[in-house]
Formats: sequence, structure tokens, C-alpha cells
Amino acid sequence: MFSIIAVLNCAAVAVAENRFSLVAPGAPLPRVVAGSHAMEQDAAADLCRYLSRISGRDITVSDKSSSGKITIHVGRDRFVEKHVGMIHKLRADGYVIRCLERDGRLHLVLAGNVGRASQWAVERFLADHCGVRWLFPDRVHGEVVPSRKTITVDRRLSKTVEPDFVNRANCGMYFFSPPRKLLRLAPYGDGQYGNHALQYIFAAKQFREHPEWFAMFGGKRQWWSYGNGWQICTTHPGTVDRAVAYIDEFFKKSPNAPVVSVGQNDGNGWCECERCKTFVNSVKPAYTLSERWFHWVNRVAHRVGKTHPGKWVEAMAYSNTSTPPRFQLEPNVAVTKTFVLDSEFQQAEQWRTVCRSVNLYSYMYGGSFLGFRHYPRAAQQFLKWGHDELGALSHITECAGDWTFDGPKYHYIQALQWDVNADVNHVMDEFCEASYGPAAKPMRDFWDRLEEVYERRQPGPYRKHHKDWLFYQWVSWNNGSYVQPNDEFLGYRKADIAFLDRCVATATRLAAGDTSGAEFRLERLVEAWQFQRSLLVSYLEFYPASLDIGIASDKDRQAAIQRARHVAETRRARAISLARMRAHPAINPRISTVGFWSNCSAITIFSHENALLDELCSAATRFHIKTKGKAEATRFWQSVDRADSLHDAAKTQLALIGKKPANRLTNGDFESGDLRGWVVERGQVAVSKDQVRSGDFSAASTTGGPLTISQQVPVSPFERYRLTAWGRYATRPPDTSVAMEATVTFLDGQQAIYVEPTRCMLRTLDPADGWTRLRLTVSVPARADSATIKLKRNFNGNTLWDDVVLEKIRPGPPIKHGVLVDTFDGQQLDLARWTRMPPHGGIHPPPTADGSLVMDSEESYPVHSLARFNDLIKHEGPGRYRLRFHVTPSPTTKTARPGSASFNFSLTNSQTSVTRMLWYFYFSGPGRTRPMLSCFNDQSGIRKFSSSWNVKHLAANRERDLWCTFYFDPTEVTVFAAADGYDESEKSLVCRYKHGLSNMAANGSINLGLFKGPYRVDEIQLVRPRQQPK
Repeated sequence: MFSIIAVLNCAAVAVAENRFSLVAPGAPLPRVVAGSHAMEQDAAADLCRYLSRISGRDITVSDKSSSGKITIHVGRDRFVEKHVGMIHKLRADGYVIRCLERDGRLHLVLAGNVGRASQWAVERFLADHCGVRWLFPDRVHGEVVPSRKTITVDRRLSKTVEPDFVNRANCGMYFFSPPRKLLRLAPYGDGQYGNHALQYIFAAKQFREHPEWFAMFGGKRQWWSYGNGWQICTTHPGTVDRAVAYIDEFFKKSPNAPVVSVGQNDGNGWCECERCKTFVNSVKPAYTLSERWFHWVNRVAHRVGKTHPGKWVEAMAYSNTSTPPRFQLEPNVAVTKTFVLDSEFQQAEQWRTVCRSVNLYSYMYGGSFLGFRHYPRAAQQFLKWGHDELGALSHITECAGDWTFDGPKYHYIQALQWDVNADVNHVMDEFCEASYGPAAKPMRDFWDRLEEVYERRQPGPYRKHHKDWLFYQWVSWNNGSYVQPNDEFLGYRKADIAFLDRCVATATRLAAGDTSGAEFRLERLVEAWQFQRSLLVSYLEFYPASLDIGIASDKDRQAAIQRARHVAETRRARAISLARMRAHPAINPRISTVGFWSNCSAITIFSHENALLDELCSAATRFHIKTKGKAEATRFWQSVDRADSLHDAAKTQLALIGKKPANRLTNGDFESGDLRGWVVERGQVAVSKDQVRSGDFSAASTTGGPLTISQQVPVSPFERYRLTAWGRYATRPPDTSVAMEATVTFLDGQQAIYVEPTRCMLRTLDPADGWTRLRLTVSVPARADSATIKLKRNFNGNTLWDDVVLEKIRPGPPIKHGVLVDTFDGQQLDLARWTRMPPHGGIHPPPTADGSLVMDSEESYPVHSLARFNDLIKHEGPGRYRLRFHVTPSPTTKTARPGSASFNFSLTNSQTSVTRMLWYFYFSGPGRTRPMLSCFNDQSGIRKFSSSWNVKHLAANRERDLWCTFYFDPTEVTVFAAADGYDESEKSLVCRYKHGLSNMAANGSINLGLFKGPYRVDEIQLVRPRQQPK
């Protein structure tokens, strides 16, 4: 026993002697020095920030000598150059982490051969030896930074890390390290792989001076600023000269760059000039687009190889250029291959026979799906195949997701791009332990089940042998003829929902009260799951349900009401989870954008669940009327409480009782004998007497191919409509076809409004089924003034439509545009005047209290008026618009950051390209001696004016009310502010400025918006003087 203890003690002493304290209480701090490169200096500062946070001591970068005996070298300084000789031999941005002892001092080296490598070394050291984890872009909850008074390191530490992929572009998920030059966890793309570079090589100057270099199509040489839809004339010798000159200049500016891109532009627009036609037909069979393109690339690369040996010339094998040519490429040509279809994996292997390097361009979205898509093992298989079989040096991926849905993906992709043999189980364990703390185990089960669902997906059109590597299939906005709708839900079963619910419930219990941020991170994950859960419930439970609902007893009626409530509660849960996700836009950047719903325009579950909700309630109403009369049915729906999820559906039923809505469409039954009222957008269609459902005519396609007819109708916010159409197949469509469909899209003027998509499809492809009904219901969004109804077919075949009816089944609130007056005296906000400001978070409207609107209530959302003010700057003199409001700082202002409390409001549209007037009116108080007004004016997304004014005459108005008046005319805004009532005298003038805007409604209607903040609004009015209340 004694000898065993002695051996163990000796071993412990040996281990202890092999470690040293980098930071320890009472000990001198290490000296941190940086190389000369800016990124090395940034990395050193980053290291010091985290060492200081971990140890609680102030550690800084310094060139001065210190009393301590430890120096940390971040980057290639003279010591590293002398003592780490292999640093110059590292592959790409590989790095070393090494401890050295020289002249009685310890040296920790964190460096590589290029500047950014030092950042990777710093992050790896902080992760491996200090326990730091970067999870998502949030300094409070997105990082794990342990508290350790003592940080020890093994004296024998020596690690060399080199990347399998030298280019690792990560498009759309951005987690920056300060100062926003590099991304956390070491992705890096230099822009020279997978780049549509022609638009930069051949720009405006070249088109002006040499239009003959550009592709001829549509009868002329064409160019525009964005590289989509036009190419160059690949047979004009001047284009080769220009490309070579561009490349010479590029390598002169970037001598260490290994590659330059000459990638073609996106889309089509290939040259149709006679010289190009002659070249294409100079061989038999004729050159393909891919061959004519890479023939040009070869000519460029041949010349570049002579002047820049060892450099790559890169081009994309993409879309029209996906297939390899019949000839060899120059030895310095690198190809970047995109992967959308199953056949492209074989194409990539064929490319390997004609060139030395085939690089990868994947679509690991994220961004174009509604919910979770988790596939660490499939990602590893794909990247390992590319690295081992294709000799890929680069992987570019478009991921563009939300951190709640796609956080693990960011982590395992980065790990695999550095090492295709990385242990993905270990990566996921680390992620779950760092993210969820005590709830790591059930959350690992959660993510594993999501991966199981992904791998469970069945083969389908264009997805057979490598189905799990086709991460792109199928994006939720793709409604092409072979893309079946709701594809991303196909792998799920009800048992998956139950399993994932249990994981979340267990994890929530285990993480309760955790102080490390695990509870916050889990809450964000739960919000994302609740959103996805609502979609899965809709697809698995509601979507299969028939809209033909029969009720024979009161028990049936109660069951119908219960099921309708289930639909309504599912929709409410989706709205709440979406609002909560949008309350964290840095964590959920994709879902928090105005255009989010455009990502899923092909999804059909929303229109069906709306229709099912109304049909269930209508069936219950019919039975109620039949058995107990209209009065009793009316009383029942009137008794539905405002808090009940069925309250909105109840309003629809009350509007329908005793009424027969009229058809809002012109010639919906085609009985005019022509297509009067309809627009033929695509294909050929005419009225027909041959096959009709009723009357004498139907609308029949006259040729195969895609077909769309449409009709636009005026609408008003929050009206509800029911669309019924009857379709029939005259011939059988291909088996992979998407069925005949109807869509409803909403417009604000000419601008599309992005809301839950309304797409409804027939449930058959069989002509033997005869005339089949299609039905949907939809509510008008807040900003819409028109709706476009489209009847569509995306396949080759003959089809018919008949008896198309659009009924308004519930009116919206009366809205008087150009007038807004509200004193907020009601018990709650008047939702006939105000609505949620998209796409902000928040669960409920701001409350009212004591005659004021309270804008800092927890979980409330910002609002904008339903009234539009599109003519805001069209009037002059007494007829111009006047905005008045009385605001006061809320009690929370005293606890806000000093000088930050403000009243934030705008007159704006809600489009991506925004036209607006935005103001911040800062209250005086701690940190601000007088109120201040800041203004920002944008026209179609371009800043036209901004300025700030101190309100000097209100310097004594400490934390008190503001009474403000704004006047708007075609060129100018005038602002007054007073402390004790509205005053438009010179003593109350704040400013008079040129707003710089020409057309307020250029990008959509203008509404008055109130943002959240520590203030209360007592009254507000925006009117023209002749409309002002007396």
C-alpha cells in the first residue's frame, strides 16, 4: 500500500511540475505582446479582454517589460520568427499554440503565418484551456466565460492546427469578433471562390468604353449594375485581355492571395452575336454553354499561368455551366461546383477528371426553411467526400439562419471545415453542455431526434442517391412543378412531437434557476420549438382534415367547437412564439425581418387551417340555427370572451349570420363568354363550352405548360375573405406535378406585403375525380389596400376552372385615412385605430392607464396607425398636416441609462427599402441637461437628412411633460416644443429644416408609428387643419 501511494504521489508531483500558472492571485501578470499585423493586434486585445473577465484582473497588451516571467506572443513578432521556424510552413491560416522556455522565461505562442491565424489560435486557447465558449452573438447570454482566479497551462503544450479547407466561407450567419473583421470559430472566405466576379471585372466603365465586350441578347449589348441576368461576349478577344489585366492588378494588390475568381454572373444573358453562334457550331455536336464558358476561362488561365505561376483562376460550375466540358482545363483552373440536384454529385466527380481542384458550394439553409434542419453527420459525409475525393480546397455554404434553429449548425460546420474527421458527437456534446448546462442531456436528445427526422426523409424527384447531402431540397419558397409543398414537414410523425415535447419539458425543469445563462438560452430554444411545433401540428392534424363538415347532434357541435378552438389555439401559440422570437432580433435575425414570410411562399398549411377553423365554426352555426334559431346562435358567439382564442372566429360568425355575401370577383363564373375581369399572366386560356361545372362557360387552357390567370380586388385591413374555386384536369398531369392551385397575395399600392402565405391546392391529380372544390379563407393584413387572386398550374397539361367566388365574410374596422386623433381614455388601446408594427416582438398591445398609452410595458409591442398619410408632404400653408402629441417620461426613466430615455416615433412604410421620417425626442434628466430632438429621413432606403437639436428653452424642464407640434409641407418640417401646453410661438421653436424627401409613399403607405420606450403618450393627433376637431 505504501509503495502504491508513493508512486501516485510522485506522479502527482510530476504532473504539477509540468504545469505553470499563467494567471494567479498575487502573482505578476503575464506580458502580452502582439505582432505587427492589425489582425494580430486585434487578437491580442481579444485575448486580454477574456483573460481579464475570467481572472477578474486587468490584463492588457504591452510592449514594456514586466516583472513577471511569462510572455504571451500573439502573432509573428521577432521572438516567434526566431524560435518557431516552422511558422512559415503552415498551411493557409493554420496556427500553433506552443509553450517554450527561453533564458529563464516562459513563452506562450499563439500565432500563424497570416494575420488572422492569431485570432484562431487565441480562440482555441481560450476554449481549450480557459473554458470559454461562443454560442451566438450576445455578449451576456451568447458566451460562456468561466470565473477562474488561477489559470494553469501545461509546459509541454504544443499544438499545430491546419485547415482541411483553406477557404471556409459562411454566408448569412455572422458572429463577429471585435472589431468586426473576422467571425468567431474561424470561418473565413476571401471572396475569390464561388464569386460572380464578372460584374466586377466588367463594370460600368468597361460598358461605357467597350460595349462590344458584353453579351448581345434581346437585340443589343446589355449590362446593368447587379450581376444577374447578363454575361460577356466570350468570343471577343478583348474580354480575355480585360480579364488578364484585372487579374494582374488583383495580384499586385494582394500578392499573397492564392486564387482569383472570374466566375460568371448569376442567371442567364449569354451572348447571341454571330461570332458566338459561329463558335458554338464549330464542332459537332455543338458546344454547350458550359463548354463555351470554360473555353474562355481556359484562355484567361493560360495567360495568367505564365505571369502568376502557382496561382489559381477560379470559376463556378453552376446552373447553365454545371456539366463538365469535353476538354481538359488548364492546370491552374479551379472549379467551384454547386449542389442542388442529385445528379450534380456525379457531375462533380466527372469534373475531377478534367481539372485538378473541384471545390464545394452548398446551401446548408437555415434561411429558406421555416424551422429546424439539423444534419451534422450528413454534413460530415459531404465535406469528407469533397475533401478526399474531389481535392476540394474551398467550401462555401449559404446558411443564413436563426441561432435558435441553426446554432449547432454553425458550430459543427466550422469544426468540420477545419477537420473533416472531427468527432461530431463531441462537437454536439460540447455545444449542449455549454448552451444548456444541467439540461444538456435532454437537449442532446432533442437535437438527435431532429437529425433522425432529417435522415428519415424519403427519396424523391431529384433526390435519390445522396438525399441527405442535398441540404437545399426543398426550400420553402420554391413552388416549381416538381417540388411538392410542405416538403420540410414530410419526415415528421406525431410521435416526434411528443418526444420533442418531453425533451423540452425535462430540460426546462432541469435548467430552472440556472445562473449561467442556460435558462435564457433554453427559453429562446423553446420559443423556436413552439413555433415549429405549431407548424407540425397544423400539417399532421389539420392539413389532412376535410372541409366538408357534417353535424348531426349537439355533441357533434360541441366537438366541432372544441376542434376549432384547438386550431385557433395553435395559431395563437404560433403568433406568440413568433413575437417572442422577434423580441431578440440579434439571435433571430432572419425571422425578425420584414420579408421573413417570403421564405415560405410555397407552404399550403396556413390557408387550410384558416379554412378549417371557419368551416368548423360555420358548421356549428348552421346546426345551432337549425335546432335553436338565429337568436340563440347569435347569443352563443356573442358570449365568446375577448381572451378566448375563438374570439376572432366568433366575430366572423356574427358577421355571417343571416347574410349571404356577394362575389367580389368580376366574371368569376366566366358566364360573360370571355375572360372579362381576368388577366392572363402566363400561358394560353380561353372560355369553353365543352366542360363546365355550371352555366354555359368555364375557363380552359388551350395549350400545355404553366398557366396563371389573376384578378385584383380592393380590400381594407382586417376584413376576412373566403375564396372558393372549382378545378378539373382535362388530361392527366405527370406524377411529380404540383396540383392546380390558388394563391392570394396582398399589396400596399404596388408593394407586396409579406404575411403568412395563402396558397391552396387541389388534393388530386386524377382527371377521373372530375370537378373538385378548392377553398381557403384569409384575413387582410394591416397595410393592404388590394389583393391579387391567382389560379395557377405549373405543369404541362390541360385544365379547367369554373365558379370562382370571393366573398367578404367579415368587415374590417372603419378607417379614415389622413386623420388620427386619440386621447387614450379607453380601458385598452383602440385596435380600430392602431395595430402591431411589423416585424417587432411583443405579445400584447401597449396598455392604457389614467388616460395615457404606456409604451414601456413588458412584452408589449410597438404600434402604428391604421390610417395612412401618403400625402403628408403634398400640402402647404393652412392646409398642411399638423402632428401634435403630449408625452411624459415614465417612472422607469429614472432607472434607464443616463441620457437615453426618449420618445421614439416615425412616419414610415414597413418595406425593406424604407421611406420615412424617424425621430428620437430625448427627455432631460440624469446625464442630459435639456431635451434633444434627433431626426433621420430616408427616401427609398437612402439617407437624405439627419440632424439633432438641443431644446435650449426647455433646459429647466427636468423629467417633465413635452407638448410638441410638427408641421409638414413639400420641402420643410417645423417643430415646436413647450412645457405647459401647445405653443407655436417663436419662443417654443425647436427647429425648421429641409426634409429632403420627394415622395413619401414611394415604397408603400405611410403610417404613424410609436416605438417602445420609457414614455407615456397622453394624446396624439395628426390631421390637416381643416380636419381638426373643434
